[in-house]
Amino acid sequence: MTAMQMTKVGETDLVVIRRFAAPPERVYAAHTDPVLLQKWMLDPDGWSMPECVSEPVPEGAIRFTWANDDGESFSLAGKYVSLDPPNKIIHLERFVDMDVMADTHVTTEFQPDGDGTKLTLTIRYENADAREGALSTGMADGMAQTYDRLDALEY
Repeated sequence: MTAMQMTKVGETDLVVIRRFAAPPERVYAAHTDPVLLQKWMLDPDGWSMPECVSEPVPEGAIRFTWANDDGESFSLAGKYVSLDPPNKIIHLERFVDMDVMADTHVTTEFQPDGDGTKLTLTIRYENADAREGALSTGMADGMAQTYDRLDALEY
């Protein structure tokens, strides 16, 4: 629907804003339903998600593993802190295979925007170095690709 905007806020935060054609209920579901997550959260192109655990209840588990045909893989693990369907998700996450990455605190808000949804994602890192480390991985391009895939998702 629109291009993703990513902004550094303060020393530790990244704020991502993206508008989607689908209503908040669908965009929220796409962020919590493992079947839907495996259809769009395939960053970068050419990777699959052979492991997708999403238990959308407080303290529920999150675990995603991505893999490619060359045998490379990486994983993210975390837990849901609070959920307010279809308005907000707060969770903690950590990239398991990256020693430099500490837990991040992620708040995802879904607001009605005409026929669609305005998503505001706030990622709080442990410190400025952790934020810069995440950005240096090509995170912005990867997120833009996955959000484009989400916007095209057939529910």
